[in-house]
This record gives sequence, structure tokens and C-alpha cells, in this order.
Amino acid sequence: MSDLHHKADKFIQTAPYCEIIRTHGHLYFTGSYFLKTMTWHDIDMQLSLNQDQEAREVLGTISAALIKGKGIKKLKYIDFLNYPRPPMTSGFCVSFTAFDEAIKDFWKIDLWVLEPSLLQENQKFMHHLKERMTPEHHTLIMAFKNEWTTLYGRPPKMASYYLYQAVIFENLKERQQIETYLRSRGVEI
Repeated sequence: MSDLHHKADKFIQTAPYCEIIRTHGHLYFTGSYFLKTMTWHDIDMQLSLNQDQEAREVLGTISAALIKGKGIKKLKYIDFLNYPRPPMTSGFCVSFTAFDEAIKDFWKIDLWVLEPSLLQENQKFMHHLKERMTPEHHTLIMAFKNEWTTLYGRPPKMASYYLYQAVIFENLKERQQIETYLRSRGVEI
């Protein structure tokens, strides 16, 4: 496990943000944190709401609690359900940056609330990726992600999502093949 993943673990365990979120449902981690492919301070989460809760109301309550706390630099709400922007997931997202005293830097955190069927589908997809990822896949994925993070500060938008598919599902190994695959999916690299 990388040093960055250890720092994320500690942040998740000690910062108050996850506890604020967990009071409204079950919190799942996804993306590079879940897959152990982190290359920058980014944590993706999904919230399965407690029964009979309205997503926007809950996100409003969570946002207010986050803002009142210490350490939130920026917070943004995005409605991808009523205003879809493919290939982004159809749902509601609150994106915020939170200061971590231990690393003296910020984490970018994306909190998603999805329809239950879509949440289940996403969880199944992430588990499928994780199960099929071999050590060789992981090494190749990390080489690309580290290079992008060095060049741009983070991987380009949606690049990791399609990189996982290119390497794990399509079994692509050559740089040119992988980059062609990513470009065919609209990734700008």
C-alpha cells in the first residue's frame, strides 16, 4: 500500500468529515482510493441514504455542517441527475477541499448520492475491477497515473476510469494502444 493511501486512511479515520456524512447513511469509498491506485490527494465517496431521505436535502445538511467546521476551503454542489454531462455518473455530487493537518495540505473529496440501482451497479463495477486487477495491471496503471500526475498535477478528467478498462478489460499493454483507447473515449491527454 502506498504512502499516499496510508495518509488517506489516517485522514478518513481522524477527520470529522466522514462522521458527519455517515450520520445520513452508509458511506462507500470508490475510485482510486478503493482500487489502491492513488497518485494525488483525491478521495471519491458514495453515500447510500437512510430510508425516506431526499438526496438534495441531505446534501444541503451535510454541506452546512461541513462549512461550519474548520478546514473546508471550497465546496461545490453539482446536479448531474437533472443536468447530465456524460460520461459523468447520473446523480448528485458535493465536491469539497478539506485541510489535513497531518500532511499540511488539502484533500479533494467528491461525495456522490446516486439512485440505489445505480449505486449498486457502480459498486459491482468497482469490485469487478478490483477482482480482475493483477499486479501487472496495477504496475502499468500506476505508471500512467504517476506520469500524468507529474505532468498535470493529477490525471486528466475521466482518464483513470478509462485507463482501468483499457488495461484490465481490454488487456492493452502498449502505450500507443492505451492512449488511442483513451482518446476514443474523449480523454484529452
